[in-house]
Amino acid sequence: MATYGWRERYDTVSIAKALYAGENVRHLFALGVSMGAAIALQSAAVEPRIEAVVAEDPFADLREVSYDYAGLRRWPLLGKTLFRPAAIFALRSMSEAGGFNPDNVSPVKDVVERPFAVLLICGTRDDTIPCRHAERIYTAVTGRKELWVVSGALHGSALGQDPAGYEKRVIAFFENADGTN
Repeated sequence: MATYGWRERYDTVSIAKALYAGENVRHLFALGVSMGAAIALQSAAVEPRIEAVVAEDPFADLREVSYDYAGLRRWPLLGKTLFRPAAIFALRSMSEAGGFNPDNVSPVKDVVERPFAVLLICGTRDDTIPCRHAERIYTAVTGRKELWVVSGALHGSALGQDPAGYEKRVIAFFENADGTN
């Protein structure tokens, strides 16, 4: 059962613990796309060994993205009004099945928990999780932060839209994650 990061972030803690127990780790970074991006951000809030996160197309919070989906991924206002009961029902069902409070699944709140470097990536043509989610997270980040809006990119397609730019930005971001370079 997916909990959209609520439980999965603690899986990341277990993975980091095992990694550090068996390897000589110099730096620990996370990179995720879509729900993986949201999970990476939530994980870094609870796992202090994660120094930096690259998050492409994360949702800001589960409730908000549920309205986007309820609005048929085109009209968030429709999801917040006419189709709001469907979104609320879906959240309640997820909550009961997964044993978590959907209102606690909030990367935008989690990035305030501890300062870590964050590179947010979103596409201008993403109607699955619009750039406003990444922009909200960007505003809330308390550590070093960058926002890269990829012109013409659909959901999860920044790498395909600009492979050379993606590689250059991500590598440079991780190389400078501590802000000293």
